[in-house]
Amino acid sequence: MENITGKTNKEVVELLVQRYQKGKSTIYKRLEFLNIVVGKKDGMCLIEVDSLTLLDQLDHHLVNGGTMNDFELPGELTTTTKNDLSHQGEQIDLDEAIPQAESGHQMRQLVRSSQEKAAGLLMAQNILTAQFKDNPELLDGDLWEQVKATEEAIAPKSLDPKQYALSLVQGIQRQQAA
Repeated sequence: MENITGKTNKEVVELLVQRYQKGKSTIYKRLEFLNIVVGKKDGMCLIEVDSLTLLDQLDHHLVNGGTMNDFELPGELTTTTKNDLSHQGEQIDLDEAIPQAESGHQMRQLVRSSQEKAAGLLMAQNILTAQFKDNPELLDGDLWEQVKATEEAIAPKSLDPKQYALSLVQGIQRQQAA
């Protein structure tokens, strides 16, 4: 595969229109979505091979029923069916990428930053839980109905005090007679 080149940006876009059999506005939307900019080299406008490959991948994804929103951009972290985080694209060897002296410090910063985010989420959850506990009428309708149903199920039944007293006395009298 080679770069797509033209004398002007419009000429490059027209070549993409022909390549993908789509309108100009669709091509411009895809370029914007993928953050691809028509470059210049030696007085010519061009789309480089790596960008063209990405456009091809997006086109293949869309043709097969996908949407731009569920297209995985290179370098994005995604969740797999096992809920493992995986990095799309090339693997990074941290030992080579970060000098050993810096890696410990950077890892501590990364861990601390992650802990702070987790703590913030947990605190927000606790605050919201307390708010909903104190004001259950703010719950979504279906949840509020479930709460009311449990209150009714465990609430003591209304008693006539006189009837209750008579039943207790009758029970005691039966025990004494036996």
